Amino acid sequence: MESKSRNISKEKTFCAAPWMHLHVINDGRAFPCCVTEINDNNVVGNVKDDSLLDILNSPKMNAMRKGMLESKNLPKSCERCTGREASGFSSMRQGMNDQWYSKVDDLVENTNSNGSIDEVRLLYWDIRFSNYCNLACRTCHPIFSTSWANDYVRLRSHDDNIELGLQNLDNETNFWKELDENLSKAEEIHFAGGEPVLMPEHWKIIEFLEKTKRFDVKLKYSTNATKLIVKGKNILDVWEKFTNVHLSLSIDGTGNHFELTRHKGNWEKTKQNLIDIGKSNIRYWVHPTVSILNILHITDLHKELYDLNLIPNKIRDCELEVDSTTGRIHGYDEQDYFIIRFHINPCIHPDIYSVHNIPEDIKAIATKKITEYAKECEAKYNIPTSGWDSLVDLMNSQKCDMKVFNKFVETTKKLDKIRNQDFCSIQPEFKKYFNLI
Repeated sequence: MESKSRNISKEKTFCAAPWMHLHVINDGRAFPCCVTEINDNNVVGNVKDDSLLDILNSPKMNAMRKGMLESKNLPKSCERCTGREASGFSSMRQGMNDQWYSKVDDLVENTNSNGSIDEVRLLYWDIRFSNYCNLACRTCHPIFSTSWANDYVRLRSHDDNIELGLQNLDNETNFWKELDENLSKAEEIHFAGGEPVLMPEHWKIIEFLEKTKRFDVKLKYSTNATKLIVKGKNILDVWEKFTNVHLSLSIDGTGNHFELTRHKGNWEKTKQNLIDIGKSNIRYWVHPTVSILNILHITDLHKELYDLNLIPNKIRDCELEVDSTTGRIHGYDEQDYFIIRFHINPCIHPDIYSVHNIPEDIKAIATKKITEYAKECEAKYNIPTSGWDSLVDLMNSQKCDMKVFNKFVETTKKLDKIRNQDFCSIQPEFKKYFNLI
């Protein structure tokens, strides 16, 4: 297929992921990528039953690749990327093409007419080996956190067939055998969970990389940053051995706001961990999930972290890169601030926490606060307003569904009672609505 001649990697209907990536979660289900919504309609196979090549050549994956090569609109499973792009945010699709297309262009070119491929070339791994986690974040779910199990039972009055407790892939012998066979090809591994630094499976992979001296593999983490020392090992010391480590720090608020949204977390301890990470040579961005829970205080989070010099609008020493061909030093671009410093993740699902389903009067308060703060940051620190503008535009792009919002109120009241918390005490703007239900 003539993909090279038409510069397919720049087309909005193309993504390199189906040729070199899979997202596997802890119950064995596989998805095209980690941004794909977790639901049965998007499943492309299960590592408990299928080989990696069979999953990569499943009917859905073949159809996805074939459609991309024919410049058809991306499928519904890609709507999170297309939605972000439509709202002015960068997307995983764009990042995949920029980073990986040149390493699979031959595989793309030799794709079979039905969309199938003849080789497993998993360059970028995203395998959620377990749901073991020390937090029970409000926007999360038992499938991704063992700490949610007890609260979920008390929150739900019916059986919705959700498997509770620890779910992992430890006993999947054939899957682990395939991973061992393909680990030599891996160039990047994304650890998430659950909380990855707590998982035995994470340490198993790290120990293999250390043993085989694969310190060139890029390690990416989605981490809550609440634990840096595990069984006597400081993960910062481990990361220093590797050439390229990047952390996506899941921090949604400070103080009481942090401890409500990231239940069982301690803000002061986590803040110290963030400071320790900031002093290291590890690259990171802060990746707040912005939802109805924190929309009114997301600027407070940014201010505290900026004042701690954790998200500066300038280059960090560890980010200096020398082009091996030209010898030029690549610097820092302020226009990328909301990509490489404060990487906003607007919550759309679950819909009860979506930035869309916030009452219009509270949206107006949030719009004013965020817009004024954005202008202040631009004037004082030369931080572009683009990220804040995109968040406000997305929030206001749809009217609040009050039926969904009422469900949020009911759920929050129940969860407050279970956890002995009080959402309205730190978000008094919502109190009048809670009094009505």
